[in-house]
Amino acid sequence: MPAKSESEIRVRFIECDPAGILHFGHYGNFIDIGKNDLYRACLGKPRKPGDDGVSTVLVKTTFDYVSPARFDDVLIVETKGDFIKNTSFGFDFEIRKKEGGTVVCRAKAVYVCLSLETHKSTPVPDSVRKIFDEAA
Repeated sequence: MPAKSESEIRVRFIECDPAGILHFGHYGNFIDIGKNDLYRACLGKPRKPGDDGVSTVLVKTTFDYVSPARFDDVLIVETKGDFIKNTSFGFDFEIRKKEGGTVVCRAKAVYVCLSLETHKSTPVPDSVRKIFDEAA
């Protein structure tokens, strides 16, 4: 099973500003697709809210915009596990153009695990830890 994934996304007209450049607000959707594809690659399915009695809450994202993406560009979102602690974990993302490989954006996302029963932080489930074990 892979410890990283690649997702292919074509920039749609509705995601662009009047100059035809991908609007920054859509990058969050792209990394979410990447995260779900990594779950699918490692676990056989995307992780749903409440799996294992745990919700994974996004608490921080950072984006480094390197070069613009434009309408109809095909982008590759590469997703890798970054770190795992007791109750939190993070992913690294690199978004690049399929044609030529130009990096468009780099991003990081941090998640905290919350018990659906107590609504307090709880240890990262084994199913999620498995993704990071694959990377070791």
